[in-house]
Amino acid sequence: MKKNKLLVFILMIAIVFTSFPMCSVIATGATAISTDSQISTEMVYAKRNTTVEVGIQIKNNPGILSMTLKIDYDESKIKLCNIESGDALSYLDFTVPKNLNSGCMLPWDSESIKPEDITVKSGTVVVLTFEILDTANENDNIAINVSPVGTILNNDLDVLLIDFVSGGIYVLNYIPGDVNGD
Repeated sequence: MKKNKLLVFILMIAIVFTSFPMCSVIATGATAISTDSQISTEMVYAKRNTTVEVGIQIKNNPGILSMTLKIDYDESKIKLCNIESGDALSYLDFTVPKNLNSGCMLPWDSESIKPEDITVKSGTVVVLTFEILDTANENDNIAINVSPVGTILNNDLDVLLIDFVSGGIYVLNYIPGDVNGD
């Protein structure tokens, strides 16, 4: 009887230890680097039942090697139709997500890149094309929030701290500067 209790106890301990994932912490030596970089989403004007491009720009690109952005917006008022990578991160590989719903992820990375190919130019990161739906009302200010997922890394695998500024689409029944309504 004592053997059975001992066997049950050992099996219970084995089950407990194999049920939990093994976690290990590896010190990578990565440091967080404060930058004066900024990724901002444009604020644009649009009419209902039209499409509009919203650019996401980077100012003072510090030499990004890897980054994933998440795009959040109100799906009841706008629909994301297309995504095109801009020129600011053209040295990286970009994967267009299959699902263009709110919350979609936009990843940039590279498996094999020479340090001299990483550029530090400002410019367009990505252009998002949205359709303004019938459910959007005149004077709606529809926010488009862009945020990082995980860390943004440079070539030394240091974490880059970058400011993010949201933008969006302001719905009007006219477009400012459009004299003849076309």
